[in-house]
Amino acid sequence: MMHVTNPLLPTLLAALLLWPTLSSAQTADADTDAPAAADVQDAAPAPDATPEQAPAPDAAPEPPAAPPAPPLLGVGQGLPVSTDPGMYPPLRSPADPRPLMELHGFTALWVVPHTNDDAPQRSTETFRLRWAILRFDAHPTRNLHVVTRLGFMTDPVLLDASVTWSELAPLNVTFGQFRMPVGAAATTLAPQLVMLDRPGYVYSMTKATFRDVGVMLHSGNGGLANGLLHYRLAVASGNGRVTIAEPLRAETAQDLMWTGRVIVDAGPRIAPGTRLALGGTMAFTRDPALDITDLPAARRTAANLLGRTWVPLGQERDTLLSGADVTFSQGPVWVQAEWMRLNSAPTSGADPRRSMGTSLELAYKLPWTVNDTAFQLAARGERTDPDLDTDDDDFTVAAFGVNVLPSSPIRVSAFGQATFYADPVTGDASVGSEVQLRGTLAF
Repeated sequence: MMHVTNPLLPTLLAALLLWPTLSSAQTADADTDAPAAADVQDAAPAPDATPEQAPAPDAAPEPPAAPPAPPLLGVGQGLPVSTDPGMYPPLRSPADPRPLMELHGFTALWVVPHTNDDAPQRSTETFRLRWAILRFDAHPTRNLHVVTRLGFMTDPVLLDASVTWSELAPLNVTFGQFRMPVGAAATTLAPQLVMLDRPGYVYSMTKATFRDVGVMLHSGNGGLANGLLHYRLAVASGNGRVTIAEPLRAETAQDLMWTGRVIVDAGPRIAPGTRLALGGTMAFTRDPALDITDLPAARRTAANLLGRTWVPLGQERDTLLSGADVTFSQGPVWVQAEWMRLNSAPTSGADPRRSMGTSLELAYKLPWTVNDTAFQLAARGERTDPDLDTDDDDFTVAAFGVNVLPSSPIRVSAFGQATFYADPVTGDASVGSEVQLRGTLAF
């Protein structure tokens, strides 16, 4: 098929250039929507106030002071203040004061002192810069939100470059390059991941960094029906993020990537601060056959496509990803279970490639601290079957560890994991082990 560049980038770049000219409008809009200053006109005078100090009974009350304008630039502490349109739950209320521009960063370093060389999904590096991300948010107007995110793990890459319009609470629109709504773990921001990583099958069944270029219709921060329902409906090029590989031309609507995600969260109806969210995800695309005579190049292109290499690369194929998840959190307890299934069927009628993954994660924050340092226990079990029609390729991973939380921006973690798999040569049952030390810093 022919190769072309993505047509959405000129529109996105034009939107980014509008920031300076629109910033003055944000100040006026923020003033009208900001919460009013505390009303003190009815406050009783102090007990020792003299008559001259007390206001006359018929004196006209002074008007409340106007709320201060938001600052031009804010540097965050910990998680971003703004809502990422591709993730749930929202990080903030849209009515909260916010600067016109915000700068955030997140970095995570992994050290692996021990690993088993034969286990699936094992670490291949003793020292790894897992994340190094800068995020820039801008609010040109009250109802426009621009997100730019850059990654510096190896070479600098553009992760996000999107604009969100939020004039209508039930219907927000995001366009540009952004995170696709493909499941619970994939739509959780890196600083919020309990174990600072996702189950392995989530990466293998989706695409590089979960990003693509397109447009998404979605509910606002508060969702629908008082937060009960949240939805994301996206259509994208299917080629993944720009610059990672040569894009493939989309000739029909089937060649695009269609993604939908719906969440029903009954938690707030149970108790304040509670989450009990049931989510469902579905994504579909048709991808062309790749030239597998140059397998490294085919794999680089496939990294941007749905299913990556867990699909019949050498054939044109229809790929369907489906998933379900449930999340519960209340106080110190957090639980999340997720299931994904990938079905990639060649259009020639040949047998499809089918894969499945499941996981369960648990976390509990201990009720005591040491010198204001909190501790959280975390565990995860996951089972992955890369090909349901092939024997002895499935494996199970069990991990357990602790998060040490001295302050909001800093986290230090230690995790051990065991992988149960069949030896690829002998077929015998084997167990691999690994120890990981992880440290993060966010601002």
